[in-house]
Amino acid sequence: MVSKSLVKFSLIPVATLVLMSTDASAGTRQRNFLFETGNGITGQVSGTVNGSAGHASGDFTGSTSNGGGWTRSFDRSYDPATRGWSQTGQVTANAGKTYNYSGSGNCASGTGCSSSGDIIGPNGRTVTHNGTAQATGNGGWKTDGSWTGPNGHTVDTQHWIQITPAN
Repeated sequence: MVSKSLVKFSLIPVATLVLMSTDASAGTRQRNFLFETGNGITGQVSGTVNGSAGHASGDFTGSTSNGGGWTRSFDRSYDPATRGWSQTGQVTANAGKTYNYSGSGNCASGTGCSSSGDIIGPNGRTVTHNGTAQATGNGGWKTDGSWTGPNGHTVDTQHWIQITPAN
């Protein structure tokens, strides 16, 4: 059962990584996206990003075709010189459970992005994530990652996600 809950959370950071990378300008922007994963799950994410030079924060709501849902708040600092970021945030699943996370990452031209971080669940236990994301063109992303749970078990994940701006 540990691997099922770990895999379930792999979609949230990936989708939000794509969302946060879309707005580097200052001001408040509304973002609405539709997505589809490689295993046929579809969903939508919408919310606002408040951006300034080197900083972004925001709130999002998302849902999936298999009944999943969440709200997410985040605070991210970005250093354009290193193409690196650090972030903290909170995700609350539609079942009412809250998960806190912190992490960092960076991107390099032509090679994609890498990230790592920890998610602390409502029971105080930690799941660690390490992953990469590579743009595949036309709003698509391929992600690879590993999730290690509090008991030391690791689950490797791979997803293809198609992000489409919603009207």
